[in-house]
Amino acid sequence: NSYALRQLKLSPVFWGNSVSLIWGIGIGILVSLFSGIGYGILNGYSMHLDHLFLDFGTMMIANLYPALTEEVYFRGGIVHLVTKSLGQPLGLASGSIPFGVIHIVGGFFGKTISIAQIIGISSAGLMLSLVYLRFGLFGAISSHLMWNTFVTGWQKVYGLEEKNIVILIEGSWITCIILLVASLFLYLSLRNSKHLDQQICS
Repeated sequence: NSYALRQLKLSPVFWGNSVSLIWGIGIGILVSLFSGIGYGILNGYSMHLDHLFLDFGTMMIANLYPALTEEVYFRGGIVHLVTKSLGQPLGLASGSIPFGVIHIVGGFFGKTISIAQIIGISSAGLMLSLVYLRFGLFGAISSHLMWNTFVTGWQKVYGLEEKNIVILIEGSWITCIILLVASLFLYLSLRNSKHLDQQICS
């Protein structure tokens, strides 16, 4: 990533700082909590919230690699490159639309796919791209890690046997709504932060 950005004379990847990490953790936890609780309420599941943290450390370690690699290569690569080269709207589109497209392709290979799942996964990509642009790569990685870790914990909370609980929650309309609302707040926050930066610089 760094080599390609230098060759294109573009600014380096925005890593952020410890505050970025905290914001990312908070966003990931909140989105997962609202999505998981909303999913359980809509489906009438009995809830055992004390089970949410069973094997939490193991789940976090298991989810660290995908969160790290996807955010470094996707948010720090494609989204950063497209945003710096072609502008923020296309950068955000590059961070969301491909997720949906990839899952549409998965439908051709026998995987169950729904419109809500495509929208949910695309919305997750949009939200993580906005987290990156607002808080940096540390924020995007920590948000992704918290989402993945907590969302797998909902299987234990509801005592479900399904192994694809992550797909079920990601493919629910309540999750789509929550991710889009979170994206809207992040977008407004990004716009306000740029406005403040311009005021400080002028």
